[in-house]
Amino acid sequence: IENELNDAASSEHLFDNTHWSNIDIYSKVAKTKQLVLNIEEKEFLRLCTQDIDDKTSNNDLIPIVMFNKQNEHWVEFVRIYSIHDHEHVKIDIGISMKYDTKTGKLSITGVHLDKHKILDNHQLL
Repeated sequence: IENELNDAASSEHLFDNTHWSNIDIYSKVAKTKQLVLNIEEKEFLRLCTQDIDDKTSNNDLIPIVMFNKQNEHWVEFVRIYSIHDHEHVKIDIGISMKYDTKTGKLSITGVHLDKHKILDNHQLL
């Protein structure tokens, strides 16, 4: 997975061929103020690509356990991306991916906004 994500062409292909409107977004329920960032898909993809280019080593994948409503579970891998807006506000998001051993393909499965939930799901392993 890391090799595919660190290869510029493979990573670009993965991001470009993801149907982002169908991707789940995992965030915590806000009990207080909440920062909302609206971003167009092209800009989002540019910022993720820029984050990969800015880092000499962006190899950290966080394995997490995911569950569905039928209580089935599986392992996905989250990579953290730093998204910077024009005012230099740093926002980190996690993009989860799953590798299909049958097809040999990597797919993006979600956008994670809650770092505590990522940690909780990681500690289940």
